[in-house]
Amino acid sequence: MALPPSTANWHWKNKNVSRWGSEWFERELVTISVKGDNESEVVSVTKVTEVDGDVELGQRKSKLITIYDCKIVLTWTGTASDGTEVNGSLTIPEVSHEVTLDRLSDYTYHWSLSTSTSPTVEALFQLAKSRLPAALEAKFAEFPVAIIDTHGKDLTVSIEPSRVGTPISGTASAPAPASSSSPAPVQPKKTDPKKINTKVVTVEATFQAPADDLFTLLTDEKRIPIWTRAPAQSTPQVGSGYSLFGGGVKGKYISLTPSREIVQTWLLQSPTWPEGHIATLTTTLEQSSDSTKITFSLDGVPSGIEDEIKRNIEGYYIHGFNSIGYVRLIPSEPINTSSSQPRPVKRSKIPSKDTSSTSYVPAVAIAALVLVGLRALESDVLLGFGVEDEVRASPHVQAIEECKEKDINIKCISSDRFLSTLEPNIWKVNVQMASKPFEPSEWYSLQRALHTPAHVSSLAFDHAGHLSAGSDDGSLRVYDLNSFKVIRAIRGLGEEISSLVCLKRLGSELPDVWLASGRRIMKFRMDSPKIIQIADDALLVVDVSSPDQENDELNEIALNANKTHIGFTLDSGAVGIVELATKAVSKMKSKHESICGCIRFIPDRPRELVSGGYDTALLHYDYHEGKILSTHSFFSLLLSAEVVGDVTLSPPFVVSIAISSTGIIAAGTADGRLLIGCGGYKAPKGKESGGKKRSRKWDGLNVEEEIITKVAEGPLVALAFEDSGNLTVSTLLGVMTRYQIVYDHNEGSVSLDKIWQQETQSVKKVNALIVDEKRIAVGGLTAEGKGIIEIWGKKP
Repeated sequence: MALPPSTANWHWKNKNVSRWGSEWFERELVTISVKGDNESEVVSVTKVTEVDGDVELGQRKSKLITIYDCKIVLTWTGTASDGTEVNGSLTIPEVSHEVTLDRLSDYTYHWSLSTSTSPTVEALFQLAKSRLPAALEAKFAEFPVAIIDTHGKDLTVSIEPSRVGTPISGTASAPAPASSSSPAPVQPKKTDPKKINTKVVTVEATFQAPADDLFTLLTDEKRIPIWTRAPAQSTPQVGSGYSLFGGGVKGKYISLTPSREIVQTWLLQSPTWPEGHIATLTTTLEQSSDSTKITFSLDGVPSGIEDEIKRNIEGYYIHGFNSIGYVRLIPSEPINTSSSQPRPVKRSKIPSKDTSSTSYVPAVAIAALVLVGLRALESDVLLGFGVEDEVRASPHVQAIEECKEKDINIKCISSDRFLSTLEPNIWKVNVQMASKPFEPSEWYSLQRALHTPAHVSSLAFDHAGHLSAGSDDGSLRVYDLNSFKVIRAIRGLGEEISSLVCLKRLGSELPDVWLASGRRIMKFRMDSPKIIQIADDALLVVDVSSPDQENDELNEIALNANKTHIGFTLDSGAVGIVELATKAVSKMKSKHESICGCIRFIPDRPRELVSGGYDTALLHYDYHEGKILSTHSFFSLLLSAEVVGDVTLSPPFVVSIAISSTGIIAAGTADGRLLIGCGGYKAPKGKESGGKKRSRKWDGLNVEEEIITKVAEGPLVALAFEDSGNLTVSTLLGVMTRYQIVYDHNEGSVSLDKIWQQETQSVKKVNALIVDEKRIAVGGLTAEGKGIIEIWGKKP
């Protein structure tokens, strides 16, 4: 099911095309042949015997990125000047994006000769070594283009003909032909539609809501965008058309029975859905005394994509209702337990923090106990348990998923945390669970929405409380948040301002701004007499990429606590430093294997920083020594990421990082997981306590003092600490949540409590979020593709 085109192409996607890549090399390389000065000397590639490695196509910020690294082994044959047939083999250990496009290194060739040597044979061997590489490299250069041409359409949603979808009249199966003043235009020859084998897909759910409310959510044009997060057109009358998800789903109403049934045609805009093919969706509502069962029955789903469509209905319809607060009820199922298993825990009031009475029982019994206990839980119930064994715990996964459905807090109580190993269905569990119904506090309210001509891509507060906002058209605006007026601006930089940092200038209410734009880090003095500055007004321009890496662009910059160095990240995966005193640029020797998108300095360690990348890794550097101090990887989660066909949707790429003043690190992934690492915690001065002695080094990536939990269904694109214990998180589609982190460093226990949540009102795709002691600012774009900033003020 398609997201609105204005946001869909910003979604993190990967498609594995390794098999196709192998076939491409096997097919294309055997077409290569070279000749010597003597026309009788010819060398040709005869067969590709091995292609070992991975080939993927990724999408980021509407850009398609080829990711491949292959070892190729081939055989070659030739004819010497005396007519002798010469045979050999060739191994190319690395054919990769970095070599082909970035030119980070040269190709390496390992040659072997099978034919007995002679002067003419040796001459042909030298001909192969001198001329075959150039022909191979020319062919290798075609490979990334072929990947995008063949598979790009599977990841990119077309923005034509409209960004927001258009109303439909009559049938939705095909657009009407354009009118023309020329007489009798030639009509294309009609072809009989190809017969498609179809299936029926059925999805059911029960919600604690009246049927008439659900009926209205599904048909009212004003209420549909609340749960779809996208523009919609709907006139609930027989024969009228509708359009959902920004044009991703279209059709017309066949029949409507209020509060009971909706029958409608259903056409999906997706590469996997046959063009013009129309299915029929029947939605039935069965209301009982305290809930309503809703059943989606889609008749006409092309065979082979039933699982994909079922997941999409669950994800976009069912979870859409969940996302706006509708409670889904889980039907109770009997659980058979043997007499040797423990009896269900009695319900009791939540005890004190003393967990010494927590009991330990076998893992499979715990799974059953949890499922039974969940169905008996009330708002004041505690269910405590622990598991020391490593187990194949699909029942555990089911239990924990039910915890998530019921919004039950999962809390670690020792170093045996809730942990995934390299095998995704192996879990080590030692958790304390307590039901805590979420009642959002009215902490913040929307103060102002600021509209901009271009998408907002970066935000920063300065020391005087002004807001700086960078845009994807290379412009920057500085807002006075008392009048909400633009007081300074920069224009015409030509490339997106992907990140910015404000630095206080002594004696001035306006800051110096360091910003990342394309390949350049630029410094501007915002108290300049010029109200609007251009690139030539920059005090300093530093190009941080290599001359041979034309496509390498900056993603994020950060300033260390001493304000002496700026760190930066690049699409190539590199992490680097600019020394502000000398303007010298240096890069770390070790880098991420894919795009590096985020970076933060550790507050009380000005020469240490942490970066996150699309290789699912967090890297902790000491830039002074130029080495990695510690690492963390979400790679195990990649093995269990959702795959539709061979496309990985929202893998666990690291897309956001925040580090508190006390050294607690938070990291967000593209699949909605949140890591809280407390191993680097340092108590504020005057609040140190006895007990567990802290290490002198920052150990924030220590797996024994962290929690990883899934808090959203999509990317966590922005994280920000207001203070050491309050973390604000935003998803790609604008769900803002504040968590309180409670860490007992003596016991090594961590808890994560949700204390506030709100959805952005006009921002439909979030690019940036920042907080200070008074407000939250969140920026991105509207459903119509316009730039927008929302200012949320803290209530007294």
